[in-house]
Amino acid sequence: MRLHLTERLARAILAFVVFLGAAPAALAQTGGAPVTFFMIINGRVTGNASFSPRVGDRVAAVIEGGGTVEDQVDATGEWEGLTITRSTNDQAVIKFEYRRGSSRWLLVPAAGATDQATTTFAGNTNPLSAAFNAQNQSLHIGPAITGGNGNGDGDGDGGGSQGGSPDVDGDGVVTMEDARLVMRWIIGFRRDLEGQALDVTADGRVNTQDVTEILRRMGETVEPGADDDETEQ
Repeated sequence: MRLHLTERLARAILAFVVFLGAAPAALAQTGGAPVTFFMIINGRVTGNASFSPRVGDRVAAVIEGGGTVEDQVDATGEWEGLTITRSTNDQAVIKFEYRRGSSRWLLVPAAGATDQATTTFAGNTNPLSAAFNAQNQSLHIGPAITGGNGNGDGDGDGGGSQGGSPDVDGDGVVTMEDARLVMRWIIGFRRDLEGQALDVTADGRVNTQDVTEILRRMGETVEPGADDDETEQ
């Protein structure tokens, strides 16, 4: 994996310290500290005959009942430290996707398979234990979900969902204003935003994942009418 053991330990300790620092405030507000469950997943994605992983692509863990966590892969398809936190430890199913720009593919358990790879949430209240007992996944890129043309170009139509560009306001540059517009929709200020392409990830929903994608690509320039992967740095 990319990180040495000492670096993983430092990351886990930091997460634990942050969690402990937040506990007193939660205790004062609720009269009892809420329990947080951690699950950490590492792994590697293998490409298919059409395309291979590249830096900046993301693996996404889509959690049953709501919530998605993403982590970037390196040029070899490895990722490390995809951390899922939940307030319950029920056996929610986690499904895996591969994402490039606004396009999405199933991640499958074996080359040529079409069934989506899944795992079951197995939380631990101690982030250190979660880090040192991280689950490892070896996954393969499978059929397209939305967008993409089968060769990894990410130039599909987003599966019919409007959006797919991080340049929400269409001024040619990805800025904080694009994120602000999406946030206004999320919190309910929608009157002036009807009809705008706010679904940046083209997953059929406007949520904080769209804001995250905009912030990830801040400063990029977008040619009017260009496909998502034609965005320039």
